[in-house]
Amino acid sequence: MFASMNLGNLSRPPMFLFFFKSRDLLEWEGYNKPILTPGSGGFDDKMIYHGDILVDNGIVYIWYSGVSTEDRYSIGLVKGEVKDKCFARLRSDNIAGISSLVRSE
Repeated sequence: MFASMNLGNLSRPPMFLFFFKSRDLLEWEGYNKPILTPGSGGFDDKMIYHGDILVDNGIVYIWYSGVSTEDRYSIGLVKGEVKDKCFARLRSDNIAGISSLVRSE
């Protein structure tokens, strides 16, 4: 699960995206370091929120909403490889194929 929070006042910018995990959806373990932080002078330099994750053959895709200091709203995408090789074949179970969803640049 992703949660949008900051380090202190939970409802004020800057907002970061944090990762939480649970095996039973009752008890959650959170991480102190955010997985995404607002950029510097970009489309997400004020706030990051509403993240979604997809894993396909060891590649992690994170879509998120961002707000600039000019109060412009945008959607961002970051992608990276799963670091631990024992998880390299992970795949989200609710997708047919990622290649049609992501445009390479």
